[in-house]
Amino acid sequence: MLHPSYNDLMESVNSAVEQGEEPVVSSRYSIVIATSKRARQIIQGDPAMAGGDPKKPLSLAVNEVYECKVNILPEGTDVEELKRIAVEEAIERVKKEKLEEEAAKAAKAEKTENAENTEESDESEESENGEADDAEDEDFDEESEDSEEQTDAE
Repeated sequence: MLHPSYNDLMESVNSAVEQGEEPVVSSRYSIVIATSKRARQIIQGDPAMAGGDPKKPLSLAVNEVYECKVNILPEGTDVEELKRIAVEEAIERVKKEKLEEEAAKAAKAEKTENAENTEESDESEESENGEADDAEDEDFDEESEDSEEQTDAE
């Protein structure tokens, strides 16, 4: 018995297809053609993407299809267009990641700056409070002297 079975392979390949859409693979013949093409690619030197007996390229290809390591494209698909789209998506993803990194750095810098400003304002408030305390102490000393003088006068 072949493992995985043709039915298992077809289910695995069509697992990403949403209900109502046409399945990528609808027959055993399609599975055989797809795995044989992948086995030829492995024989020609493409690296294997799934485990298996490295002496048996067809077994490697079947495992890759079953583990969804390779995509089976419908007949008539423009592979070059798909590659172009994949490259554009990758570029957009990298740009987005860079923007997110820059935003995170800017937020961190702003947070650090706000913390430094808070420390500086705390220090200036402390020095202002210290001066105000000194002025209050002087006022209190003057009031004490006045009250002592009044007590002496009586």
